[in-house]
Amino acid sequence: MSDASDDSQPREAAEEAAAVVSTTLTQQMLHLANRYHEERFKLEERTFHASPGDDGVEGQDGDDDCDGG
Repeated sequence: MSDASDDSQPREAAEEAAAVVSTTLTQQMLHLANRYHEERFKLEERTFHASPGDDGVEGQDGDDDCDGG
């Protein structure tokens, strides 16, 4: 019976480590997804505000320094 308990400890440790890695990767993916959506929203706002809309094409007015930089 001692052999069975000896075999289960490394497996439990490996499963615990895998769970930690999985949790960490999930958190990183959520962070990156949120960052992507924030940056996309900022880009859409800049594109929308860059053009007065008089020609019907957003962001094509040739003014490259609309972001202040």
